[in-house]
Amino acid sequence: MLGLIAVLSGVFFSCEQPGSSVMFRWHLFRVLVQVGCVITRMAFCNFGSAFNKPSQWLHNKGWLLELEGSCSCRWKHQHFVVQGNFTRASIEEFESRCVPDAATVYGRLPKIGEPVSSFSARYPCAPMNRMAQDSCAARASGVPIIPMQEHVRSLARVGLPEPSGFAKHLFTEPFEPVPTRQWLEDPEWIGEIADSLLFKTLFRYRFKLPNHIDVLESQVFLSWIKHCAKSHRDSRLLGLLDSRVTIGAAAKGRSSSFAISRVLKKSIAYQIGSNIYPGSLHVYVF
Repeated sequence: MLGLIAVLSGVFFSCEQPGSSVMFRWHLFRVLVQVGCVITRMAFCNFGSAFNKPSQWLHNKGWLLELEGSCSCRWKHQHFVVQGNFTRASIEEFESRCVPDAATVYGRLPKIGEPVSSFSARYPCAPMNRMAQDSCAARASGVPIIPMQEHVRSLARVGLPEPSGFAKHLFTEPFEPVPTRQWLEDPEWIGEIADSLLFKTLFRYRFKLPNHIDVLESQVFLSWIKHCAKSHRDSRLLGLLDSRVTIGAAAKGRSSSFAISRVLKKSIAYQIGSNIYPGSLHVYVF
């Protein structure tokens, strides 16, 4: 239930079970698969372990998909058996089967008399380090998209061979062309963002002298740049404006109107000095 709350809140989530477990067929875990989570199965022997130790992960992290795979090591069907306690001889055998060695794979050697089942419950360092590194990389460069076939395969793994009506929206092809929209019309998603965001007033003032509406809009844009230079240094910024003239002049860096260019050229010092990169989208005002 906590996993469902996390996924629906936009948080990354993962849960691990042994490869032979059928717990992911429980209703709550099936719901997690229906709302976009996938199941990735891996064998720890592929990461240097002497144990086969199949493992399955229920998650919504696109960077875990590369860990999928069944046993492909040299000890296939002859892995170290998880039973009894470690002896001096079995530790040597276990050490010889780990690649490159047990200390590298698990961080330490087994101890004499230690239950094999207890030691086998440890995760190999290689996949854990890779998960952590890929998580940091995803935070910096973006999260990999989970392909549709992974969703379909995960549904089959929990006994749901095809998408249910509850989750059909997850399996539609993205970025469908919209031929009816003219190039000069704004996409609907810009207006939807403007309607959904909560705005607050940062500053407000009256113009001292009357002027052309496009010049006044440029002055407001300049005031916004000054505010961002003080409050949001070293940032990429996005403004929603209802003036196409201001958007075009700011994006191009100049205007055929001397009055607008005179206003906008004042923003150059603020942008360079604060290392800000402003951008703009046009939004209708109703």
